[in-house]
Amino acid sequence: PAVHYPLQDRMQRRPASVNSQSKISHLMTVSSLLAYPLLAQATDYSTPAGTRPARRTEDGAGTVLPGGRQLNPFGKQFTTGSGPFGLTISPTGTRVITANAGQDLLSLTFLENSAGDWHALQLNFPKKRDPNDEHYWKSAFMGLAFDNEQILYPAEGDSGQVRAFDRATGKWLRRYTLNAGGFDDSYSGDMAFDSERGLLHVLDQANFRIAVFDVRRAHRPIASVRVGRLPFAVVLSPDRKRLYARTPDFTPYDLQAANLAVFDPAKAKKPLDPKPSPRMDDPKEVKRGR
Repeated sequence: PAVHYPLQDRMQRRPASVNSQSKISHLMTVSSLLAYPLLAQATDYSTPAGTRPARRTEDGAGTVLPGGRQLNPFGKQFTTGSGPFGLTISPTGTRVITANAGQDLLSLTFLENSAGDWHALQLNFPKKRDPNDEHYWKSAFMGLAFDNEQILYPAEGDSGQVRAFDRATGKWLRRYTLNAGGFDDSYSGDMAFDSERGLLHVLDQANFRIAVFDVRRAHRPIASVRVGRLPFAVVLSPDRKRLYARTPDFTPYDLQAANLAVFDPAKAKKPLDPKPSPRMDDPKEVKRGR
């Protein structure tokens, strides 16, 4: 029920009500002023590098990525050739090699340890424009393997070849091709070397297999083993009795019903190219695309 106060009481209560509103307004203003620096700080975003542009340097943490982050190496860093793909370590651990696929220059970077001091050596091989010239290194990929401390096997990738390189003389010794024994359009990838038996295991990523070469006596492929689709990496067990190949997971996805509230196939526009894309895991399509 409504309560009625005399006029005099209402006149006395009015200043008290106005005073309460003033206090509330004053408190809100003070609170806003106190909270403003916190809000301003919360919305002030910046990258670790601030306004500094992207740059590359070998002096400490001075490298700035295009996104504004900084790089600080854990230990010493050494510069390789442009486009490093392959990486391997010699049996004694005194050499680290990278195979580099530059734009117009292929190279091998040797990081070598001498008396506890590491130093880098760069060997450059200009690309030859003649694709039929068999005496020159054609391309570089991820495959690298050591026979001993001196003989190195780099994979060429697209040419389907592997070459033997002598670190002591700086010369190419021999080449091994995967395009043999009824196989063509090969793509030489990762490798594993059996030093006791002189067997080089090479992934053929285009033909989904492992080719085995005898590099000590016959100097030719002696076996070919079918593996899973698109093999990517290979490793030999310490006892040399097992060879493991890593392939991507092609487990098919389960078909789920479309949510018509999100996507209605009946109202969807026709694709610009009605021809379906080839399956990357189909050997025939991979071979045809090459």
